[in-house]
Amino acid sequence: MSKGDRATDYDGAEDEVLKLIAHESDKRIAAQVQIMLASDTRSNALLAAAATMAAAGYAFAGSQSLSNGNYALSIGASVFGVISTMAAIAAIWSLWPADLEAQGWSPKLFVEDIKNSKSLQIILQEIVALNERKIIENEKVNLKISGRVKLTTILLGLAPVIGALTVLLFILIANAPARVAQPAAHVSAVITTNLTSAPTLNSVAPAQK
Repeated sequence: MSKGDRATDYDGAEDEVLKLIAHESDKRIAAQVQIMLASDTRSNALLAAAATMAAAGYAFAGSQSLSNGNYALSIGASVFGVISTMAAIAAIWSLWPADLEAQGWSPKLFVEDIKNSKSLQIILQEIVALNERKIIENEKVNLKISGRVKLTTILLGLAPVIGALTVLLFILIANAPARVAQPAAHVSAVITTNLTSAPTLNSVAPAQK
């Protein structure tokens, strides 16, 4: 086992202290592995939900467009399906294999130490330093995975909201010309009524005499 970059940080520590640190750092690495495995479980569940939602959205959009001709619902359902598809892709991304540092060491790593007659204290120092490196690397990987899981969850939450807003926006845009035309027709009718009911010169003249 090669000496870690920070093995000298533990110079002077007693063997029992180094054993305790090595044991605790191994427990930390094991906990990190379990957290990442739990993230994989959540990602699998989110992937199944996203795929189901996407399929349902596309199927509903097709049925509304072909049978009812309700394009507002069809477009909203399509948007819902697209965002759900994006969530499924994010879930697959979170399940992508990552470089994971597991606890423990292969016995072959100690063969060179035995040949060089390294003391137990030096070996423990190297183990502690290398465990620290494992913990740091696992934290980086865990941050990446958790970020992707959060992205998947956010997309799944936004899918129905944006789908519903799309339907509402489409309805408002489709009905906008009718709402504009109604006031114009009303004004035209009022002007026409006033013109036809206005007194003429012939009707006013006898009254003046």
